[in-house]
Amino acid sequence: MIAATILLGGLLGGLGLSACQTGNARTYEVHVWTSDWETVIKPTCTEAGEARRYCSHCNDYKTKTLAPLGHNLEEYEARAATCTRNGWEAYEACMREGCGYSTYQEIGNLMHEYEGDVCIRCELRKPSEGLVYELNDGGTYSVTGIGSCEETNVVIASKYRGVDVTEIAPSAFEDCEQLIEIHISQNIQTIGANAFNKCTNLTQINIPASVSKIGENAFLGCYDLEYLDVEDVGAWCGITFEKNESSLYCYANPLYFTRGFYTDGELVKTLIVPDSVRKINNWAFYHCEAFKSVRISGKVETIGENAFYDCRYLTSVTLGSGILKLEKNAFYACKKLTEIICPDSIQEIGDYAFYNCKALTSVRLSEGLKTLGKNAFQNCSELTFNEYEGGRYLGTAENAYFALVEWRGAAPEEVTLHADVKVLFNGAVAEQEN
Repeated sequence: MIAATILLGGLLGGLGLSACQTGNARTYEVHVWTSDWETVIKPTCTEAGEARRYCSHCNDYKTKTLAPLGHNLEEYEARAATCTRNGWEAYEACMREGCGYSTYQEIGNLMHEYEGDVCIRCELRKPSEGLVYELNDGGTYSVTGIGSCEETNVVIASKYRGVDVTEIAPSAFEDCEQLIEIHISQNIQTIGANAFNKCTNLTQINIPASVSKIGENAFLGCYDLEYLDVEDVGAWCGITFEKNESSLYCYANPLYFTRGFYTDGELVKTLIVPDSVRKINNWAFYHCEAFKSVRISGKVETIGENAFYDCRYLTSVTLGSGILKLEKNAFYACKKLTEIICPDSIQEIGDYAFYNCKALTSVRLSEGLKTLGKNAFQNCSELTFNEYEGGRYLGTAENAYFALVEWRGAAPEEVTLHADVKVLFNGAVAEQEN
């Protein structure tokens, strides 16, 4: 009997099977491995990872190598440098979260080269004469008024007396009915409140990449404004548009009147939000009727309030892999939007985020979602919800009843929640208790 035990032990050892501890007794037996592998080191684009599975009888484990994921590359077209704006060569960048791989190479701006009063590269005239400039406390200049300038096509200088012009002062061109076109030069950082208020004949304006803030009602009453040329999409996403609290609308953003978004002189139908952006600011693209599709970089973490409010011809949105939060009204009344797939990163969807998206037929939420706003999917008349005991639910790939989005056909206090629900819309518990 002893010889048989020794023989069995030698055989198991030859097969690479070790002793397995069960309770306080040691017996020779085959490991019982779990079927699931647990990732202990996540693979990256370039580095291998490691996974383990464990014996259900002891602490022993097996390991296997997880191959590098490889880059998830997206290609970007070249952009030519202009007199005032940097450009870049065609490049590719990895969209995978945490990977900074990119072949981006910047090209510096060319600067103006004048012959007479006109730049031979961009055909922009020299700055208009007669405008009023005043020195700021910070040592730069603001343009404060039309002064003796009688031009209808006004070019604001980037420098005055050799010093940067950084602001269009509040009400600087208010009630200037003579203005038809305005060219804002580089260095302008702030467009003040009411700066172009009631410029009723203004048809064309540009916004350089240097602008970071536009004051409330800056374009109020600019009903003839047709053409907005934006130098840099990434910079535009970061502009702070100030809204008058007494108004429903944000008249700091000229898109309220123009409805068209141009860059490099071309109407943008497919908006690509670049890697330089972390947040698309509040009101950034609201009322823009040009967009048919939007692709948002994996570097963007937040889409601000009203960012794509009433982009009524938008049919397709690709949310990047880094999105954490969609704020209130983010895609409110995007009436032709048909599908939303939330990446795993999304943790919060704000109130009314997709309210009145009447063509929306498919929504897939993320298991990472923690907060769902009230009425986020209300009035989405083509959307099929999963209904249970008076509640409407939207699901993930794994759980059809993941999120309660609204009550349906019953008083809240009479609703029985589905056992698989993980997220309730904001206020659902309070409504049920009341």
